[in-house]
Amino acid sequence: MTVLIQLFHPRLSESRVNRAWVEAARAAGYRVRDLYGLYADGAIEVAAEQEACESAEAIVFQHPMHWYGGPWLMKRWIDEVLKHGWAYGGRYALEGKRWLEAVAIGGREEEYAAGRFREYTAEEFLRPLERTAAFCRMQWEAPFLQFASGYLPPEDIEASAEAYVDRLRLLRIEDR
Repeated sequence: MTVLIQLFHPRLSESRVNRAWVEAARAAGYRVRDLYGLYADGAIEVAAEQEACESAEAIVFQHPMHWYGGPWLMKRWIDEVLKHGWAYGGRYALEGKRWLEAVAIGGREEEYAAGRFREYTAEEFLRPLERTAAFCRMQWEAPFLQFASGYLPPEDIEASAEAYVDRLRLLRIEDR
């Protein structure tokens, strides 16, 4: 099974968690595409992105949570790449492929609940992406979430990176 990691992080060099995830994934042999590195100007090569996605059986969208969603380039990528006639509406080029969100969240997990500071769960904030996957007839996977990403000590970041690679390995199990 081919797993494609689409990394959307505008300042990866400043990240502790996302950078650790990238390093661990690459060390384990996964292909990581740094979309901000490829398209810092926002000019996305749609055909190249569609080809990359078609060649994978699972697509991981790795990013920090920005204002309860993905970074701006991820939204632009979705708008431009998941086009009518390719991702939905006649042709469903990604049908049956798995969609996994890997999200580093600055806030603590206990903040994300009804009646708490954030009011909603992290999964509820990801609901528009879940519906996008369904619209494209993709299989939504339970998200991989790391809370309190800005507060973690180095040993917890290392453990998170190991857990991330373990989660990626689960995507390779074909008898699901």
